[in-house]
Amino acid sequence: MTHYDSLIFSAAGAFVSLQRPGRADADRLDALALPLLERLSVEGKRRIAAVLGECRSIIPEGLVAALVVMPLDISASLLISRAEIPDTTLERAIQIGGEPHAKVIALKHNLSAAVKTRIDNFIQGIVHVSAVSVTPIIPRASSTPALAPKANAQTELELAQDRLRNMMMRKTLSDPVAHNPISPFALNGNTNIVAKLINLALEGDADFLSTALADEWSAPYSAVRPLIKRNSLHSLAVLLKGREFGASDTFAVVSAFNPSAFGSREAIASFYLKFQAIGDLEIKALTLPFFADTAINESIGNKVA
Repeated sequence: MTHYDSLIFSAAGAFVSLQRPGRADADRLDALALPLLERLSVEGKRRIAAVLGECRSIIPEGLVAALVVMPLDISASLLISRAEIPDTTLERAIQIGGEPHAKVIALKHNLSAAVKTRIDNFIQGIVHVSAVSVTPIIPRASSTPALAPKANAQTELELAQDRLRNMMMRKTLSDPVAHNPISPFALNGNTNIVAKLINLALEGDADFLSTALADEWSAPYSAVRPLIKRNSLHSLAVLLKGREFGASDTFAVVSAFNPSAFGSREAIASFYLKFQAIGDLEIKALTLPFFADTAINESIGNKVA
């Protein structure tokens, strides 16, 4: 991350770690972050949005309002989080982001009736418009430019991933936000492990990430490593949900591990739908070999003794 990314990420983590944050605390974070918002990288904004997803009733309203209208690869984790975002802010996100933002917001569990109605009306309006007959030339004319933004977004994400990987390789896990012993994240163990896993995922090295997850599950590295693949992120999401990670934290980790997998709004919405569908049976099926290996090793050890 850049210096500005680290500064705001650390401040957001400190705010979330407060046991009883007050409005004054939120206002101070807004005052620090908003003037620097344009200096933040895409990855920095994504990580800050993921951390702010841990907020509840007290949020830095200015910073949240700025983040939720950004592209979904930044805003999705915050939009679907448990943070109590004002209706006016969510409605503005729908107005600016359109149908993709509306679909992601619809997954939020604590929506008010007013916002639910707004989403329903918005989606119905889109359906009605799409049902209008058009001449064949219109789809052909719009099909070519429609592909360009997606391709450009994909390229930008790949370039950002390369820059982040090179930066993290030089630092070799020396990120002061995650590893400074006086970091504000030390106040909140769960937030600390989220920040740690995000940093490891950003390195793009599956071995590092597998080692950390093996520690979290108290499982053999050899059992975890085959499950961690950049081109197949579902097993990673299952492992994180099994350790009681929420949707926003899990998205922050998996998108840091493979940003290009979320180059479209549809991919991001699909992630949240699949995450919600992960149940205990799937988690147990995936992790059963962890404990089977442990039981075998213990049995062998007892026989030797």
